[in-house]
Amino acid sequence: MSEGTARSVGFSEKLIAHAVVFFLAGVSFYCSFKSIEIWPFSHYPMYSNVASPSYRQMILMGITATGEVDLTHGRYFRPFHVGRIRVAYDRLRKQNENHRRRMAIRGRKLPEGYADKRLRIATLYLLYRYETLRRAGAHDGPKIRGLRLYSYEWDLESGAHNRESPKRIKLIAEYRPGGGGRL
Repeated sequence: MSEGTARSVGFSEKLIAHAVVFFLAGVSFYCSFKSIEIWPFSHYPMYSNVASPSYRQMILMGITATGEVDLTHGRYFRPFHVGRIRVAYDRLRKQNENHRRRMAIRGRKLPEGYADKRLRIATLYLLYRYETLRRAGAHDGPKIRGLRLYSYEWDLESGAHNRESPKRIKLIAEYRPGGGGRL
């Protein structure tokens, strides 16, 4: 056989190649159908189940003279994205809960009305950031007197038909300059 010419594949080689492909496809389909975990023929259970029957999200609300205004739009706190603010608040809240647990394990109780200083500073800074951007004309949001941080929780439903009506709303923190607040 000279260089540049292809050798023809024999019948037995084609049969073996087809048998291997059909075997691999068959085992993969069987594992998916039976929900068996045999790597690499897995049905990928990590993506086939809901991790939790509910979804929780932190929502930041501004306190105005007439009530509350939703501050989930990104323009209010530029350059900070609202999603990152939520994650930061959730982290601070969890750290505060862990601190309370550690104190309880040591037999020490935190004073009544204990507020996590970092959570208060973060809320105060966001209020300052909102007002600074509003005065500079970066957004057209209303003048706010304070901030409230809520935890909204929904049961996961097919089609998200309940997205407008959370199962539970819990006030996590409230801050009003000069008027105190609860954190």
